[in-house]
Amino acid sequence: MLGLGAQLVGHGFFNLPARYFQLRLIRDCKETFMPTAAEPLPTDGAPTEAQLETQLGGGKYIFGFHPHGIVPMTCGWVHMTPQWQQLFPGVQPVPLVSSIMHTIPLMRDVLQWCGVCEVTKTGFLQSLERARAVLLVPGGQQEMLFSNSGSTCIKLYSAHCGFLRIALQTRSDLVPVFAFGETQILDNLNFPITWQRWFVKKMRINVLVYVLGGGGLVPIPRPNQVSVVVGKPIKVPAVDQPSAELLVLLQRRYFTAIQELFDKHKDEAGHATHTLEVEPDVEPLTHKEWEAILASYADRDDPDSAAATTRALDDIYKSGWVHVFVVTIVSFLVLAAYLTVYGGAGLIPK
Repeated sequence: MLGLGAQLVGHGFFNLPARYFQLRLIRDCKETFMPTAAEPLPTDGAPTEAQLETQLGGGKYIFGFHPHGIVPMTCGWVHMTPQWQQLFPGVQPVPLVSSIMHTIPLMRDVLQWCGVCEVTKTGFLQSLERARAVLLVPGGQQEMLFSNSGSTCIKLYSAHCGFLRIALQTRSDLVPVFAFGETQILDNLNFPITWQRWFVKKMRINVLVYVLGGGGLVPIPRPNQVSVVVGKPIKVPAVDQPSAELLVLLQRRYFTAIQELFDKHKDEAGHATHTLEVEPDVEPLTHKEWEAILASYADRDDPDSAAATTRALDDIYKSGWVHVFVVTIVSFLVLAAYLTVYGGAGLIPK
């Protein structure tokens, strides 16, 4: 964690959103999380196994947060709460957000001031190298299109595999995270879904967004309870150039783990009638089956190399200057349209 965020970790300020959303943070595993802050080896006496593991590349985590919702608000603050510090001492992930958020005036400065990085090749790998843990929403903009507070079917998007590839290339544990209630905090206006999909496909961002919450047209988040369940880390082998077959197997295990978290905790989270759907569909793979696959790989050195860095995350958000320019212009046009239509109708409070 860098910037101001490092000074705010565990600060009582984050009890405010925790109380507003009645946060319940659940740790669904007994295994010990390795502290992600590398400690210097002792000068006297033999180092402990944990210290050696940390120095040799252990204690790396990629937290995958689901579902995205309209705005994945909880993903931005849950790791800063005192509750997180109690359940995961020494594990402080860096949040990664879409690179387009780092082009918006003021927003960019606030995000970077708080230690938030962009989910690009460089941002992802540098954050993982420095902090040894990152927190991102793999479903991204595609998963946002599914979000609807009135629906009892929660949909996840499974096609992004870049974070799985980088987990293998850097030998980072994958940690599934599911937030019950995230999709009920906010909504979007009912723009035609085909239009929204076009913007996401062509521009990597949905500009047809007008956030609705508990305040009608005023985007005030609803104070619904949010229950965040953090699952057991999925161990992965060190593979510098993972095959398509291995990526599919890891994808199957990861989304099976998400489904298992959902089924195990939905009743106590107050979502007994909700169902979970993954699109595109992913065939289940049990923990035992994945352990057998993992055992087939011999121990290898941690492949933190320039070559691995260059190849990582080819299918996660990429933003050139043309993309940034076009999205910025379109965003201003959409904002102007909102102000004209809703302002003229007297629906925007002054």
